[in-house]
This record gives sequence, C-alpha cells and structure tokens, in this order.
Amino acid sequence: MNIKYENEVYSKIELINSVLKDIGIPSLKTNKDFTIDEQFHQEHYVKFSLQKTNCINLELIFINNALQINIDRTNESFEWSNKQIKENVEEIKSFVKVLFTSRIKVKYCGSNYTKISFFDGNGCNVKTLKYVSGLYLKISCQSKEYSPIYIK
Repeated sequence: MNIKYENEVYSKIELINSVLKDIGIPSLKTNKDFTIDEQFHQEHYVKFSLQKTNCINLELIFINNALQINIDRTNESFEWSNKQIKENVEEIKSFVKVLFTSRIKVKYCGSNYTKISFFDGNGCNVKTLKYVSGLYLKISCQSKEYSPIYIK
C-alpha cells in the first residue's frame, strides 16, 4: 500500500531519516529493520516498528500533530508536539541518535517501575530515564540489556 502522507507526517519521517543518514543507515522506507504497522497507516499517521534481533522493542509513530516514540514497555516514552519539534529539533535529533546507537539497559521492578539507561561505545551512561506509574517496591527487579540498534 503506497500512501501519500500529510506534510506534517512526512516532515517527521524526514527528521528521523536525517538521523539515520547521519549514521550511515538507510531511510525508514527502505530499511529492512523497520516494518510499517498496516493497522496504523493512513495519510495523517503511520507507525514503524523495529524488527531487529537482540534489540529493544521500539516503535516510531508519526502523527500529523506529534512524534511519538515507544521504547520497550513504556508507551509514549517520548511525545513531541509540532511546536516542541520546531523549537527543539536539534535536541530531538540528538536523542534519536543516542537511541539508535547506544547499548540500552532496562531495569523493571514489578509493572509500575521501569528505568532505561543508554550507554555509549565506551560504556559511559549518556542518559537515564525513569517511568513510574503508581506504587512500586524495589523487589523482584529484573534487568535486560540490549545491543545498539546501529553502530555508528
């Protein structure tokens, strides 16, 4: 199915493609590591899902009024409105580059606590995110580690 996206959707796809190009990776449309979710594919929105072995679960959702990134079990980990993208485009590109090129460690404590840490090629922690929903106890915690999606 070949859909012509609205300009707002296309510009967000191009934002991600510019990061992929910067690290020497094919664009989303030609990249075999990403598939389009046909149930979430119209002129005003599209979802690309990462289908790469040993990598974190990742969804890129391009909507006419927002860019959303789901990482692992944290839906809407990141969501930027059109205004936020315009005002912070370089910061967003920088984060997306970290997302694509970092080793990622995820720590779970029950269903209400998730901590995601990003490590560069030297093993230095470059970013850590915590997601808490409701009450949680730091018992029965588990960790998973994922290879970088792409090596720069």
